Amino acid sequence: MLNADPETRDKLKVIFLPNFCLQVAENIIPALDVAEMISKPGTEAYGATNLKVMMNGVITLGSHDGVN
Repeated sequence: MLNADPETRDKLKVIFLPNFCLQVAENIIPALDVAEMISKPGTEAYGATNLKVMMNGVITLGSHDGVN
């Protein structure tokens, strides 16, 4: 819905990265503006990735878990 919205499609995109791994993260993390770190109940969010993006000043939207 967000990608198809004429008001936001030129400003914000939602993408899915299949096979997310360290090599992909090294290219993506420096370009983040907002990181969404929401874990399912009983699990942890992406700890190392979350800490890296937070240390680089990225706004994090996340659930209240061990990392956030």
